[in-house]
Formats: sequence, C-alpha cells, structure tokens
Amino acid sequence: MIRKIGAVIISLLAALAISMLCLVSCTEESPTEPEGDTQAPTVSLTSPEDGATVTGTVAVNATASDNVAVTRVQFFIDETAVAADSTSPYSYDWDTEAYGTDGDHTVFARASDAAGNTGDSDTLTITCEMPDVTAPADISSLAVQFFTSNSVTLTWTSPGDDGSEGQAAQYDIRYYGSSITEANWNVTTECTGETTPLAAGGTESFQVTGLDASTTYYFAIKTADEVPNWSGLSNVVSATTQETPDETAPDAVVDLTATDSSSTTITVTWTAPGDDADVGTATQYDIRYATTTIDESNWGSATQATSEPTPSVAGTGESHMLTNLETGNKYYIAIKTADEAGNWSAISNVASATCSDAAVVVDFPDPNLDDAIRTAIGKPTGDIMSTDLEGLILLSANGAEIMDLTGIEYCVDLQDLRLMNNYISDVTPLVPLVNLTYLDLYFNMIEDICPLVDNIGLDTGDQIIIGMNSLNSESTSTCIPALEARGVIVDTASK
Repeated sequence: MIRKIGAVIISLLAALAISMLCLVSCTEESPTEPEGDTQAPTVSLTSPEDGATVTGTVAVNATASDNVAVTRVQFFIDETAVAADSTSPYSYDWDTEAYGTDGDHTVFARASDAAGNTGDSDTLTITCEMPDVTAPADISSLAVQFFTSNSVTLTWTSPGDDGSEGQAAQYDIRYYGSSITEANWNVTTECTGETTPLAAGGTESFQVTGLDASTTYYFAIKTADEVPNWSGLSNVVSATTQETPDETAPDAVVDLTATDSSSTTITVTWTAPGDDADVGTATQYDIRYATTTIDESNWGSATQATSEPTPSVAGTGESHMLTNLETGNKYYIAIKTADEAGNWSAISNVASATCSDAAVVVDFPDPNLDDAIRTAIGKPTGDIMSTDLEGLILLSANGAEIMDLTGIEYCVDLQDLRLMNNYISDVTPLVPLVNLTYLDLYFNMIEDICPLVDNIGLDTGDQIIIGMNSLNSESTSTCIPALEARGVIVDTASK
C-alpha cells in the first residue's frame, strides 16, 4: 500500500516537472510583447508635403517606430485604407489619375504593433491635378504671304493650348523639297528661331530664310503645349523662290564720240554695252550734256537729253542727235546705262563737240527718200549738206516706195511730213523731229509706233495718221494711249 502511494506521488512530481519545463520553453520561444503592452506606435508621412499639388503616380512615404516593433503601416486616402506595408521604409505608389478630375484629397498613415496598438500620422491635404493630354488644334490656315530669292514668309492663325483654347508653348516649322506628310516629317528641315505662340486666334508670321533661288519648297507646322502634347500636321503650302536678284550693272560706255551735225545739233555715237556687264541687252540710256566737263559730282546738274534710243544688244553701234543747242557753244556729253533691275553703269568717257556753222554731209541710204529730199530742197545732184535741210518744213513723199528713213533726223525743221503708201517699218529716225505737227504714215509696214512716244515735240493738237498698219499690242494698248494723253490726235482708221 505504502509503495503504491509512493509511486503515485513520484508520478505526480514527474508530471509537474515536465509541465514546468514546457512552460519555460514556450515562454522563451513565442512571446514578442510583454504582458500589458499599451504603448501605441508613432508614424509620420515624409512625402508628399502638406498642400502639395501632384499629378500622375505619386510615392507616399512614411516612417514609423514602436517600443517593441511595428507590424505594419496602412495608408488612407479620404479616410479609406488603400494599401499597407509591413517592411520599412513604408511606402505606397498612389495613382492620382484614377480620380479622373482635379481636386483635394486627405492622406494619412496608421501604424500597428503586435499588441494591436495603433497610431495615426497627421492628415495631409493634397491637390491632385489630372495630366494634360489635350494637344493644340491642328493649324489649317497656313499660307504664303510673300517670297524673295532666298526667303518665304508664312502666316497662320495661332491655335490654343488645349485644342483651340488658351496659349500654346512652341511651334515646329519645317520645309522640304516635296510635299510634307507625317511619314516624312522627321527627314524635313526644321527651322530655327520660331516665334512663341500667341493666344488662340492671333495672327502669326514667320520668315523662313536661307533658301535657294528658283526652288520650290513645301512648308508645314506642328504646335505643342507645355507638356509637350504635339498637334497633328498643319495644312501644307508651297512657294517657288524668285530668281537670284540682278546686281550686275551694264558696263560703262568707253567709246563715246561726238560730232557737230549742224549749228544747233551734235550727234553722239557709241557701242551698246550689255545688260550684265557686256552681255545681253540693257534697258535704258541717260545721255547728259553741259558746257563744262561732266563727272559723277555734277552729273545730276547736267542737262538730260530727250528721246534717247532704247538700247540694242551688246556690241551694236548706237547714235543719238542732241538738238536745239546754241551755235558756237562747246558741249561735253556723257552717258550712263541701266538694266531692268535699275542697276546703273558708271559714267562713260566724256566726249565733246562744238556747234559751228560748218555744214556736214547727210547721207540718205534709201534712194527713194534721197530723191524725195532732193526734190523738196531743189538740189538734184551733189552732196546734201545739213545746211541744205535747214528751213525744210514740208516733205510729201506719198507712194514713193520708201523703206528706210535714215537721214531724215537731220530735217529738224520739218512740220508737215506725208509718207502715205510706202514700205516704212522703223519710225525711230522721226524721234528728233520735234517740230512736227502733222505726220501721215497711212498704209505702211509699221508694227511698232512706240518710238514716237519719245518725240517730245508731239503734243496737243498734233496729228498722226497711222491706219492700215499692222500695229502690235503694245502700240495699240500702251503707246497710242500715251500719245493721246498728251493731246496728240492719233487716227488709226482705214480710209
């Protein structure tokens, strides 16, 4: 009996020992919080800052601590838990675009420990701004304003920042040798120095420089906002630059000579220069004379001749008669030549001659005109001298088969000239006949009457008969109206 009681006691003691060992072992391995832990963790948000304005995805970061350990940090947006992180550093990537509209939102963090204690951070107010995804409107008003040999000026109406509202941030203007498309945009030439866009609806302009002459270019624009969101391609325009400007003046005349034709006239001769130096055909002459030598310093005060001839092709012999001069005076004559671009040559060499009473021989190459002149002055044989023609005021040579009027320019006193029914085509020799009041050129072969515009003596009441001639369009549309504007009566009717 005593043995049984002892055995039971031993068994109870052994079980108690085992229980104690188990209690000690379990206490060492599993408890992480001391009994009675009531201290809450602390937590604070480190970003973003309170009052910040954010867009897109934003990192929300927090720091937390506890007397034992922080088990997790939760993030709340507008009082709603949206994420949790159990590993320091504690963070959450906040996609603000999910809201779809701009606005203010509250943000705070909550830290927890193993005992279930929690602590909240300060609440931040954050403004979410939705990203700008609206590009400026495509430009549809691009146009070419004007162009030169090396530049083109473009105009257009400015679009907006968002579509057609607001103010965009930049332009990208490009040009190319063929039409511009989205496909070839990246290989086109980008301009530099584009203007900053005006507010929507403004009138814009830009000059593209550094272009080649006589070349066709295509132009287009894209517009960007501050993001940048880029518009699509504008309408495409083109322009062909002008030819390289003519900056080459005619050569100066170097062989000007002067001879006295009569007591009141001097004839000057020279070789025509070109349009560009000694090549081509110039546009106009400016012949001047004075009783003292002429140079660049007094060119403007010298007397300009009237009815100068239109320049012939380079290398052609030219001549002009100065009329109404003073007998006995020595005159100095010089000439300048201009091209169609207004480039003037330097002054020519200066020629001189004295108007004397000495007569000169006048040659009439057309034998029929020679006969008519001899009949009119009563000199059937011998040289016709310039003095023989003085006082000749009427010449009638109708139906005389005259073709060439050369030499008639010496008949400076002519007032009445009748040359109906001949074969005359060139009326240039009539230009110096400034005393003419009646001129009959009916039924000839004249196409160009324009030289008569240079006869400054033709004015109010003077009459020209020019019917039955095949006049060119310039004669009928320009030169006849010019004569009529001076009061000249021009009769183009068929008799």
